[in-house]
Amino acid sequence: DIVVAVLDTGSPSTSSSAWASSNFIDGGADFYDYDFDPTDPDALSDDLKVTSHGTHVATTIGAKNDGKDINGFGVKVLPLRVLGPDGGSTYDILQAMLYSAGLPNDTGTVAPTSEGPIKVINMSLGIEAYKVGYCGYTDVINDVINQGVTIVAASGNEALENPGGASYPAACDNVISVGSIDTTGARAPYSTYNNSVDIAAPGGNMGIDEDGDGYGDGVAAYIRNEDISFLQGTSMASPHVAGALALLHSVDSGLNPTEIDTYIREGKFTDDIGPSGRDDEYGYGALNLS
Repeated sequence: DIVVAVLDTGSPSTSSSAWASSNFIDGGADFYDYDFDPTDPDALSDDLKVTSHGTHVATTIGAKNDGKDINGFGVKVLPLRVLGPDGGSTYDILQAMLYSAGLPNDTGTVAPTSEGPIKVINMSLGIEAYKVGYCGYTDVINDVINQGVTIVAASGNEALENPGGASYPAACDNVISVGSIDTTGARAPYSTYNNSVDIAAPGGNMGIDEDGDGYGDGVAAYIRNEDISFLQGTSMASPHVAGALALLHSVDSGLNPTEIDTYIREGKFTDDIGPSGRDDEYGYGALNLS
């Protein structure tokens, strides 16, 4: 009964295989068009070149462990649309964060709790910066954290073009910044690394085929209403951490963001890879719940 709020491009339609195969819940909202239908128009497309980023991220977290197609973390997902064809605004993202945490926002209402409390917000999004600096999310982040909600965000995919750069909100204080590892266990070449990275998780690398199955080693999830495919990115790594944290909340209902931060720093559910201790590529280590 733990819910992860996914702030992204939106969800598949409620009549789709993607929806039926995952633990989506009603009550989502669209902060791009400001209504209460979070459906991503791209999820409805028949164009094989079109991908619903939000559907892929959400089904990575919410796919049911029923042995069909893909297995996710089986936790509940509340889809919130904050990105559209021309990206999104920080303001709209902040409003969705407030909505998720049960705080006043422009909709005049808050996320439902009938399916369980929202304990994690996943944001596989960001604005790249060339150095760590001003975070425009600070006040809302602190308000959300004070509500007992943990915030997880993708570190970014600009390592090749911007070594040591940063992406916000991942680089903000009190946000768990997630870097990406590939199937070799090494940092994926694109994964942004800096002193804000807290943890690494599987994000895929379409440039290799480690298992020799003829497909690039991306992360498999729904990309449209009826279609599953592989994608790569820290966007794919972040939902692995968000799903894992939701599982921890399901074991310990009193768990709070400060305790989760301590667990990460103490390596309670990570493998220390790379240099000993925290490092800029893998943070405190690679996700491992076993």
